[in-house]
Amino acid sequence: MENPTQFVLNDALSQWRETMAASPAFATADLDELEGHLRDSIQSLQNRGLSTQEAFWVARSRLGSSDLLDREFGKVSTNLVWLNRVLWMVAGFIGIGLASELAATLAMLLTYGVYGLLPGNNLEA
Repeated sequence: MENPTQFVLNDALSQWRETMAASPAFATADLDELEGHLRDSIQSLQNRGLSTQEAFWVARSRLGSSDLLDREFGKVSTNLVWLNRVLWMVAGFIGIGLASELAATLAMLLTYGVYGLLPGNNLEA
C-alpha cells in the first residue's frame, strides 16, 4: 500500500501565500490579514471535526480563488497596481537602453580589433 504524503499546514499556507504574493494587487498587510482569516477559519473547521487538510481546503475555497481575490483587491489598490506596472516599464526601458549601448560598444570594439583601427595605430606607414 502506498504511503500518502503527510499534509503540513504551514507548508500549504506558505505556498498559498507565495501564489497570492505574485500579484501586485496585494500588499504585505493585505496578505497578513487574509492569512489571519484563513488560519481562523481553519481552526474553526478543525474544532468541528475536520482534518487539517480538509479544513485548509474548505477555508481556502470559502476565502475565494486567487483570481477572484486578485480582481477584488486590484479594484481597491489600483494605484499600487499601476505603480508596479510603471516601475516595470521604466526598468524595461532602462534595460533595453543599457543592452543597446552594450551591443554598440561591443560592435565598436570588435570592429576596431578586427581591422586594427584602434586609436594610436598608424596605418599610413
